[in-house]
Amino acid sequence: MVSLRAVTFMAAVSLCAADFGYTTTDDYYTIDTDAGLVFTVRRNMYSVSLWSVGDLGAIIYKGQDLSVPTKGSHVNSGFDFLYEYTSDVSLDIGMVGNDAIKVTVTAGNLTQYYMARRGESRIYLANYFTVEPPINNHVRFIFRLNSSVLPFGPTDSDIRGNIGFVESKDIFLMPNGETRSKHYSNNRLKDWSYIGAGGDGVGAWVVRGNQEGGAGGPFWRSLLNQGTDETQEITYNQHYSHAQTEEFRLGVLNDFTMVVNDGEDPIPSDIETSPAWFSEMGLLGYIPPSERGGAKGSIANQKADKAYTVGFKNSKSQYWADTFNSEFEATNMMEGEYLVTVYRGELEVYMQEGVVITAGTTLNLGSITIESDPNDAVVMWRIGEWNGQPTELLNGDLVTDMHPSDVRMAEWNIQNFYVGVDTSSQFPAYMWKDVNSGLAIHFSLTEAEAAIGHQVRIGITIAYKEGVPTIAVNGWTGEQPTATGQPDTRSITTGSYRGNNAVFSWNVPATAFVVGDNVMTVSVASGRGDVSFLSAGISLDCIEFHASALTLPPTPAPTPAPTPVPMTNPPGSFADGMYTIYNVEFGMNMDIVNSSTENSASVELRRASVYNSQKWEVIGIGKDFYKIINVHSGLALDVYGKSKSDGADIDQYTYKDQNNQMWRIEEAETGFFIMSRRSHFYIDVDIDSVPSVTTQGANVWQWRKVEGRATQIWTFNPTTRFSSNSTTLLFWSNLLFGRPLKRGLPKSTREVLRLRPSLVVRVTSTW
Repeated sequence: MVSLRAVTFMAAVSLCAADFGYTTTDDYYTIDTDAGLVFTVRRNMYSVSLWSVGDLGAIIYKGQDLSVPTKGSHVNSGFDFLYEYTSDVSLDIGMVGNDAIKVTVTAGNLTQYYMARRGESRIYLANYFTVEPPINNHVRFIFRLNSSVLPFGPTDSDIRGNIGFVESKDIFLMPNGETRSKHYSNNRLKDWSYIGAGGDGVGAWVVRGNQEGGAGGPFWRSLLNQGTDETQEITYNQHYSHAQTEEFRLGVLNDFTMVVNDGEDPIPSDIETSPAWFSEMGLLGYIPPSERGGAKGSIANQKADKAYTVGFKNSKSQYWADTFNSEFEATNMMEGEYLVTVYRGELEVYMQEGVVITAGTTLNLGSITIESDPNDAVVMWRIGEWNGQPTELLNGDLVTDMHPSDVRMAEWNIQNFYVGVDTSSQFPAYMWKDVNSGLAIHFSLTEAEAAIGHQVRIGITIAYKEGVPTIAVNGWTGEQPTATGQPDTRSITTGSYRGNNAVFSWNVPATAFVVGDNVMTVSVASGRGDVSFLSAGISLDCIEFHASALTLPPTPAPTPAPTPVPMTNPPGSFADGMYTIYNVEFGMNMDIVNSSTENSASVELRRASVYNSQKWEVIGIGKDFYKIINVHSGLALDVYGKSKSDGADIDQYTYKDQNNQMWRIEEAETGFFIMSRRSHFYIDVDIDSVPSVTTQGANVWQWRKVEGRATQIWTFNPTTRFSSNSTTLLFWSNLLFGRPLKRGLPKSTREVLRLRPSLVVRVTSTW
């Protein structure tokens, strides 16, 4: 027997697109966008834990339902379960003018809006609340979509095929030893603009708003997705209890947009945050552009190769802006008084209070000089870099994407570290009381250096279970510091190192040191915690050792220990050099569209030519990873948008020392695979972007590894730079081919060079 719930649901999903407008039944509002998208909002509730009045129900695109019949999409666990004192939810729907529809859901102190615009296959969402929902202690909208229709979501959070739990019933083990979890879909707030999943000719994406009413700042991380056998759960977090470092902001209109299309990634810049037509919608908390202001300025002494972010915050709102050529500008800000913070990486290096933003104006903060960058201090030795991140340390590039026990992680318990021999990338990014506490750092002191006291400083980015670092130098033991204020939730095992940056320092007396070899033991102390990776732990930023100013005698400063040499890839790995990168399936080289020198220009395949846009500098950066720089543009091979999804474009971009610009070159039977350090996907070619494998212009993208797929196999062919002013090249070109070289070599090139190999050296030496 079919239940009433099933009947009404099937009736809803059978709807086909008609004209723009809405209809009402006892169970649903049904909204037709007149753009192929029809969606429903539930008006009635049955005794189902994952259904609630006010839920998004069916989401039908071109006749295909993307939703899950047994589950709704809603805030937290449902609108009737937000506040302890209310289970009543009220709904209202109406046309606004001729081109907009608004559904209003009121549940206690929270108001949720769903909006549609004529001719747009989008659902505009916004909410406003004055009291944080106490039952879940967060606010997040969960879109529960059908994974059989939308199977392609982020890999790191796809738990299909797992063999059991690793931790807390939300981190899973895969048969190959890798770990997956919804937590590993995280990304820094400033780094992502949309999330979603795709399928056969369809995609569903959530484009974020400006998050001015969120909490945690530009580097806050939270889960975004979970893929199961039944659902793709796309989660839009505004406030989340995990690893939260700020009080929640209330009384702010927060908006975001669901885009449904034929499967292509959305272009976030085409989807305006708080668009102008919102002013006509009667939304609580809406502030028009005319009542907003901005701020701009520059960083006088910004390090050219470092990333800087300028943050603005108060109790009501938050904003941020990246620097470009040392300049920054934040726009569309609420009026008010703000704290301005300049971050190098994620480390605070400058703060200014009392900055007032006024509507209709852009405040010029002038040129800011950073005077408290700890990296400027002269030290005897340093492990890591002061940047508020553990990314340059051992496993630091992996900790946001997998559990510490993952088979892809290097051994955490290294036991010994030798200053001047080992590099920062060999020191663990995380330390736990029960895993790798008691790590010995070996360093040498001269007689003069051992005769004075020294200061040791250790920076952390977050701590779990009140973990703190402690030190012992030879026979001397430093005082255990007091725990710092940190989030009281899991963090370092769930993909987030972002907490409250803290620095601990010890003045070590001269009596602790000896001439020659010294050993400093770094441990983790705490009275709390469990065992193994859930024992008390810390995420390290930097460890440094320098002379204590108060104990320095009036003699020249001691000679610093040698600075560790930046890590390069070991002998026997892929050799640095200049190459053309040739696709085995297509028989063409990797090139830049239109030989562009612009950021975000796409990579494509073209027939071999002498031009530098087909030439790439492959440079080892350590741990068998490489940066790959286009010779023509000087820009780095890059995964567009730092995506972890199948089909994300490969483009070029200014090298930022980020994981989406780092590549592992893995040997294959007939060439090499090229794996992204960020996504763990492989550079591939979209075979459907051209009519056949003989056609130029095929799009280069990333895709999960597929055994036997020739489009994922590349060869690296040594080459040298082409100079367009080379008279020698012109001479040899005329000699060999009877005419100057143009865009491509003539078809006879390969045969000529095979028959006249002595000419190859002479010609290529000038290219």
